[in-house]
Amino acid sequence: MFTFLIFSCGSSSTNQNEKIEFVQLPTLENQVEVKQDYVPSKPTKSRWFSIAAVGEVRGEIEPCGCPTLPYGGFARRDMMLQEMQPSFHVDVGEMLLKGFSTKSHINSQERAKEIASLSKKVGVDVWSVGPSDVVALGVEILQKIEGPPMISATYTDKNGEYLFKPFVVLNTKDIQESQGEQNISVAFVGFSEKIEDPIVQKQLNYIEPERAWKKIIPKIPTNVDFIVGLSSISDQKLQKLEAKISLSSLPIPMFISTRGEAYEKVKYPSKGEYPNKATIVEVPDRGRYVEKLIIHLGSERSVPPILLGSEQKWRSFSENLMIAKQEEFEEFENVGKGFNLLFTESVALNQAFEPRKKTKIVNQLATFRDAQIQKAEEISKRSLEEYEVGYAAMGKCVRCHSQEMSKWSLTKHARAWETLILRGEENNPECIACHSTGYGQPGGFGELHETQIRKYKSVQCESCHGPMLSHPQNESVKPVEINEDVCTSCHDEANSPKFEYTSYLRRATCQ
Repeated sequence: MFTFLIFSCGSSSTNQNEKIEFVQLPTLENQVEVKQDYVPSKPTKSRWFSIAAVGEVRGEIEPCGCPTLPYGGFARRDMMLQEMQPSFHVDVGEMLLKGFSTKSHINSQERAKEIASLSKKVGVDVWSVGPSDVVALGVEILQKIEGPPMISATYTDKNGEYLFKPFVVLNTKDIQESQGEQNISVAFVGFSEKIEDPIVQKQLNYIEPERAWKKIIPKIPTNVDFIVGLSSISDQKLQKLEAKISLSSLPIPMFISTRGEAYEKVKYPSKGEYPNKATIVEVPDRGRYVEKLIIHLGSERSVPPILLGSEQKWRSFSENLMIAKQEEFEEFENVGKGFNLLFTESVALNQAFEPRKKTKIVNQLATFRDAQIQKAEEISKRSLEEYEVGYAAMGKCVRCHSQEMSKWSLTKHARAWETLILRGEENNPECIACHSTGYGQPGGFGELHETQIRKYKSVQCESCHGPMLSHPQNESVKPVEINEDVCTSCHDEANSPKFEYTSYLRRATCQ
């Protein structure tokens, strides 16, 4: 009894030239020598299909230059998918909400709707709705949004009716053109995590994943060729679900999951054993990598696929499956007879996939960018309500806090705008908010002209202490308490992977 967890999640701190490490299993030739009791009695003819998977995109529209590896973005993903031409493109959840905070000013319904629209246009075939997706828009709006087909077997309304389809069956022409056209049908089942937001909890009911699967089993068509679970549930729930369904009348042979909090050590099969638990593939977050999976079907649909030991053969063979030679198919069919196999790797969406010309996705991104800049300008000019406080900017702060300003001028916060200039991103609203002060806020930074930039550029006092206009004359205007939440609105895991609150605070403090 074992589970494969494939360590292919790309960290944003990985070096661009670093070789991707793959789990090395015993060679397939040795696997074939297992006791016949463990080998399916009726091996099927070899067939192939591929999946491009993403998860926890979390509102990332364009690649950010802050991490060590500025990968990702919808324009690059579009180019990569055109090259790969996968049988299916899936999103395993947590797509809409920018970052991890639900209170950030950069989280908006407009952004969420744009992300859903872009996902549909790059060809996402199925989207397993995650808890933050529901929080971002609410149930009613999410159900009507223009985006990819949504699934979740764990969310129902108060009457027990599914809010989204619990699963979908997708069909494709097999990629083995040289063996004639064959159709493969795959059932994708969505498993979502419980939502903690008390307001959203009132809008739906949650079914635990094990019970949800039992409820679905009778509805899965008997003629599907394979079943894939798409999961945004926690490690603990996934492991519990995996153990339960392995004993059910219809096991799920493979899960594609969001990145977990902990990894289970890989256990290799002993001689005479065959995996009886699902294979789990965890996808990288933020859409900066696309997880590429190629599945060989040589056995029954309930048999978990095993990772082929010979990475080199898979790598060379998978370069262009569309024009692979007949003898190569025969070789894999003979070696993998009676087994379901898996090849997977993380494909970095780096500059190699940067569009060289205008595309529909590039044009849509440009339109969204211009709209965001205009919106920030309009909000900054809006008349302040009686209870609202505007931004004074450092020119006023320095009048009383000259020593603090002197210390601040030596920190990286004081040079945050320079980094945008060096990267040519000073007009990119995706970047400006974290490299300036009060951007898109009432009484703050809005117009991208020289006077406003000079006033609000870089991470000034009020980025941390909050808007302070009319201080100290108005005693009700007080600085906000600096805590880790204030910092992680920008220094999140993706954009500041080495962030550690205590040491960073010491380096950034103005005291």
